[in-house]
Amino acid sequence: MVNAAWRKFIGWSVIVFWAALVAAVLVYLSRVGSPEPPKLFDGLFGGLIGAVVTLVLALIALRQLFDISLTSKSDFLLRLKRDFFTSETRVLMHLIENDYLEFSDTDKESYFVVKISPLPADAKSIEEDLLRKTADRPNGKTAYSSFEMDDLILGQLDDVGMLEERRILDPWMVESVFGYYIRLVMNGPAVRDYLKTVRAQNPEAYDHLEEMHHRHRIPWKRRLHRRKN
Repeated sequence: MVNAAWRKFIGWSVIVFWAALVAAVLVYLSRVGSPEPPKLFDGLFGGLIGAVVTLVLALIALRQLFDISLTSKSDFLLRLKRDFFTSETRVLMHLIENDYLEFSDTDKESYFVVKISPLPADAKSIEEDLLRKTADRPNGKTAYSSFEMDDLILGQLDDVGMLEERRILDPWMVESVFGYYIRLVMNGPAVRDYLKTVRAQNPEAYDHLEEMHHRHRIPWKRRLHRRKN
């Protein structure tokens, strides 16, 4: 997405371009019918033409630089996506989405308990089959530590929020790739309980993620629809 500064620059550049073009035309017309036009007009006309050509070339170069920057941001975002959506993350996202996690905080550690009960082997529905596959994770995993939640999901999304705030990542791209999962994670009861516990000890914890959730709390397409209405 083109930011406000870029739009302002383009706007003023267009104004300068047309102003220079009109001035050049007026100077040229002033020379018509004059056998010996003043040298001042010759120099002014040549200078304006040079300025217009220079401005056009500068705009073309800036546009190319912008396209290169956008491509670089896109490549970077796709690498983040590949690193984020691992098999472990997909399982954890499924548990969050269906509210199969319960946060527990003890004196020794904090962790998330999986609330899925083992299903009978003869379950036939697609949903039951999916739940069985989720429940029958490798090594019989029935809980996730807070460190795993941070490494797999919260920490990575917090980094995405920081990169978006620094404009290293384009907000529209973040919405397209991570928007649904940002809302899913931040609206999960177990995650909210965990964040409350963490912020009681460190009020600035996951600030980037919280701010990013505030920016993306409503899907952007729906937000644009509301503005039009």
